[in-house]
Amino acid sequence: MEGLRAEGSLGLSLVAEHPAEGLLGMVAFPPLVLEGEAGVAPKAVALAPLAVRPEARRRGLGSRLVREGLAACRADGVALAIVLGEPAYYERFGFSLAAARFLASPYAGPYFMALALRSEGEGGSWRVIHPAPFAALD
Repeated sequence: MEGLRAEGSLGLSLVAEHPAEGLLGMVAFPPLVLEGEAGVAPKAVALAPLAVRPEARRRGLGSRLVREGLAACRADGVALAIVLGEPAYYERFGFSLAAARFLASPYAGPYFMALALRSEGEGGSWRVIHPAPFAALD
């Protein structure tokens, strides 16, 4: 998160706080660059990171952060969201492996999913350029 912030690539971020418990969770949607097809590439973001304190899990907080974040991205004209995560969790928001099949990424594989937020985010063949701090992740 600090790397994204330092690079100026944090994009949309939401936090969940409780008056007595403090910061409980956060989600960020850093912008991505799509290269490939002629024409204008759709506006795209990554859903990363998503974090909820262990003692605050199982309350629906992560789901609410993701849903509100995706709604804000859609309202901002974002056409495509990408996530690298557990399919059993992210499929509930509409992410799918099938939607990512047209994307080339160093993270492509069984956990690389996409979600079209607008019609221009569907189809096409794109190479995904992730923010530099992503390369530092193990």
